[in-house]
Amino acid sequence: MAGTITFKKGHDVSIPYLSHGPSLSAIQTYASQLLPYTTARITEVTVTFREFLENTEKPGEYGSTDLYAQIFIKDIENDKKFAIILPAPISSIFENTGHGYRVNQGMGELLTSYYAQLSGLQLEFDEGWLCGEGQ
Repeated sequence: MAGTITFKKGHDVSIPYLSHGPSLSAIQTYASQLLPYTTARITEVTVTFREFLENTEKPGEYGSTDLYAQIFIKDIENDKKFAIILPAPISSIFENTGHGYRVNQGMGELLTSYYAQLSGLQLEFDEGWLCGEGQ
């Protein structure tokens, strides 16, 4: 497992990554041990559970993780917009607008539905684009 500790001082935020954190309580204990030695507030700790997956790379036109689909989604309940990122996307999710490559509506709605299932939020696809270096 891994985790983070969020330090805030005024408008500045630092979130160091901890490559070894056996549990949330262990990271909380570590954060409380650091607290006397910083002038920042510690506002959050996280823990990340990892599981390694077996799958293979596929060939494709956008074969680098430097290229990604940036998909903008609206949170309907909170009237907020945010983005999810899909690195090294397959080219068939895009349509050429003449000014860039836009995520087509059907694929954007499908990817949004996957994130809605994950998050439990009511979400709506807004737009998406091919972004990154080398496009």
